[in-house]
Amino acid sequence: MAKQYKCKISILIACYNSSRYIRRTLDSLLNQSMADIEIICIDDVSSDETLEIIEEYAKKDQRVIIVRNEVNSGQAVARNNGLKIASGEYITMIDSDDWFESDALEMICKEFEKSEDTDAVLYDLVYYNDDTNECYPYEMRNKNRTLTGRDAAFSSISWDIHGYYAIKNEIHKKYPFDDSSKLYSDDNTTHIHFLKSRIVRVSTGKYYYRQHNQSSTHKVSMLAFEWINAADSLRRSLLAEKADREIIVKQENERWKILIDRIVYFLRYSNSFSSQEKDSLLSLFREAFKRSDISVLYPEYKYKPGYFAFIRNFDLFMVQLKTYYLLKKVTGRL
Repeated sequence: MAKQYKCKISILIACYNSSRYIRRTLDSLLNQSMADIEIICIDDVSSDETLEIIEEYAKKDQRVIIVRNEVNSGQAVARNNGLKIASGEYITMIDSDDWFESDALEMICKEFEKSEDTDAVLYDLVYYNDDTNECYPYEMRNKNRTLTGRDAAFSSISWDIHGYYAIKNEIHKKYPFDDSSKLYSDDNTTHIHFLKSRIVRVSTGKYYYRQHNQSSTHKVSMLAFEWINAADSLRRSLLAEKADREIIVKQENERWKILIDRIVYFLRYSNSFSSQEKDSLLSLFREAFKRSDISVLYPEYKYKPGYFAFIRNFDLFMVQLKTYYLLKKVTGRL
């Protein structure tokens, strides 16, 4: 017997202090050309008027469902709490400051209906600049409109395709969001979802992704270094799911790039951290450095100034990276 679903698509929205934007997000969902949806808003203990706003919408439309977290836990935990009750044939998510074109979900469903083995469908992602009100498309380097799940997973490691999509309920329920880190680890789920999909298609349904400096990923804090732990978590998941060597190698190169990026970030904003935090971060960098498999790094990362992976002494490695950083800073190329 075929599984019965309450609705066609469940939309997960993790909400935290989103009062400035959440109305536009909800309006874009309630005005979709496809009405057979459920909107699951997970309030992550907001301290502004976010909860009051989503309660207002829930009173007006029964498709809006509210889940309340007891403690602030981050997007991945919040989305997983919503995922538990999601009853749609397909599941998708939207950030609480983004919005859909009015026919986005209808276009998603049309792609699913093209073949039974279509397990995931990407949106047509459009960046929206909050300062200039300008829109511009996410240029996917992989231009294929139909991909195998394996190829989609490979392309997503370096974001040659983006990570905004809808996926079949049973896959998402089997592979919930990676909540091992408060930030960044939820992106890991995208790669695993694609890996476990048979076919991944690209739709014309537009997702508008707001770009602004209020995002938690733009704030200088210790959370910025969760990216390193998230990359480690992804490696473990890819190995557990028996991803092929080419994917593992590509992710190892991305993991190396992330380590360098976060060290440079640390050097740039070092005055923002206490002595205890600095010691903690240096220990984090040292351990990540030791875990790196330099034997599989591409030449452009192994021998590039600032990346010099062939220096296997961490202290010497930091000396060359600091020198490279200072030279770029002095020359204005940072």
